[in-house]
Amino acid sequence: EGLEALCSQIIHRTVGSPPADGMAVPFTASQSMAIRAARTLLDKEKPAEAADHLGAALLGDSANVHQDT
Repeated sequence: EGLEALCSQIIHRTVGSPPADGMAVPFTASQSMAIRAARTLLDKEKPAEAADHLGAALLGDSANVHQDT
């Protein structure tokens, strides 16, 4: 019980709430940046530009993924 409880607490404090099974999560800094930029653009009603940011992230083109949109 002691070691299992310790491991559980470490996971909870470092990860928080893990994503649900089957949920996609970004795993690189450029993917996270592209998602944030796309959400900002969607809030500004610019879906085409949001799609460009996501497409650039999928293609690994970090030069075309800008944080300040």
